Amino acid sequence: MVAEATCVGGRRASGWARGTDSDGTTATIVVAGATRLIKDAAEPGVLAPARAFDPAEFLNSLPGVSWAVTD
Repeated sequence: MVAEATCVGGRRASGWARGTDSDGTTATIVVAGATRLIKDAAEPGVLAPARAFDPAEFLNSLPGVSWAVTD
């Protein structure tokens, strides 16, 4: 998966995540997220996953996933 973003000021960043099984990784992400919400409650309300959990720590916890972000 690849993502690119540009802010209003023109600053750009891109990132990628790679794994061997996208369906299995999706299931792992859902279970990991639900487990963290039960164990370590996030702030109330609707949150993007990157807001509910530390993105780098969460991605590092997923088996078989590598990732990077560049400016």
